[in-house]
Amino acid sequence: MLSATLFDLYSLHFLIDKNIVGEGIKTKKRKATPIVIPDIALPVISKIFELSKGDKLIHINKDKFYKEYYSCLERANAEKKPPYSCRHTTGTALGTSDIPIAITKELMRHAKLSSTQRYIHVDVDTMLEAANKARPAIQ
Repeated sequence: MLSATLFDLYSLHFLIDKNIVGEGIKTKKRKATPIVIPDIALPVISKIFELSKGDKLIHINKDKFYKEYYSCLERANAEKKPPYSCRHTTGTALGTSDIPIAITKELMRHAKLSSTQRYIHVDVDTMLEAANKARPAIQ
């Protein structure tokens, strides 16, 4: 989920029992495609939902959000990357798993497969593993 989407969410758009958020922002595809919430993230999203006051789901200004975000990265000893890089991490994780690329495209809410492909970054070890898996099939 884009951080801008997070700031623009309204409580009434959530269907917690179905693990989805009703809509997003930016493109027609993202506006029309639900944001799927994985089971592992549901307790956090549910807690945020429970604590929300008023129409908006998140009541934090952007400066405080980014301060907290980078503080969390520092505590986790993680590389300092912007929140948007999480989309690349997600795309790579999905794209290098056994999940079909068409499902990855839908989960990332892309209209075109070529958009999804830009989010999948494959390292040499992953390429070697795939080549070795394919070897019996090409013999």
